[in-house]
Amino acid sequence: MCCDAMRATMAAGDQIVTQPAGGRGASLTVRYGLPRSARQLHGQTLGTTRKFRVEERVQRLIADFDHYLNWYDEHVPFDRPDQLNSHIGTISRRLMVGTAAAAATDPEFCQNLYRTLQRWGIGQRGSRLVSRESFEKAVALAAPEIAKLDGTAIDDPSLDADGIAAQLWSVIHSLTIVENKANLVPCTKALHHLLPDLVVPMDREYTRTFFGLHAPEFQGHGRTDGQRSVFTRMFCALVRIAQATNPQSYVGAERPWRTSRTKVLDNAIVGFCMAEGLKRPS
Repeated sequence: MCCDAMRATMAAGDQIVTQPAGGRGASLTVRYGLPRSARQLHGQTLGTTRKFRVEERVQRLIADFDHYLNWYDEHVPFDRPDQLNSHIGTISRRLMVGTAAAAATDPEFCQNLYRTLQRWGIGQRGSRLVSRESFEKAVALAAPEIAKLDGTAIDDPSLDADGIAAQLWSVIHSLTIVENKANLVPCTKALHHLLPDLVVPMDREYTRTFFGLHAPEFQGHGRTDGQRSVFTRMFCALVRIAQATNPQSYVGAERPWRTSRTKVLDNAIVGFCMAEGLKRPS
């Protein structure tokens, strides 16, 4: 956290004198140029405050993971049986066919996935699902790239988070399952069912709230890379949480929503937002 704060307060003209191989560590030394303008300090304070707030949430979630996960199970906000049943049916079919590539080209899996996305709210409000036929073609077209990520787990201690995030974003960017440009939410929910060990389903209600993202920022408005940097930031944080909490050990445990290690992570984040009474940024 100290290293992140030191980097966050750097401005034009500041220099990193020494740093450890991983970028964080006791040997990080920064030379700051003084004096700082009031404008510099104000802008850095705003950015640094949010970084610290989110980092604090990440650390608290890791430290009390059981509590927030149990909170979710005791206060499940998704109370419609069809939301859970459709999800379980899709995950079961995914496990039955064996591989992500096989699932992506399996008509029954794709039909189940399409129905699950509808019941999870995709196709309502801002997101517009393409027709089921177009959906199946889009998923099948992405099968070769999805297959490259099959078998990769989000809690693997040797995972290259930035590299995997780049691969995932390439799939998300090309997966045309909705008509709107902002496709992070529908595509992560779809990929969650194809790669349940790797992709956490993200949403505007809880994921965005946990990471303190304002609506235009989450949607990628005003950014040349759209939602890519937002996705990368969230995914890398989720990798850190997964590596520290062993989410696979919580799968099942007679709790119906604990269907995979990434759903366990999602549940814990939702539980954190509810337990702490977090308000969604406007």
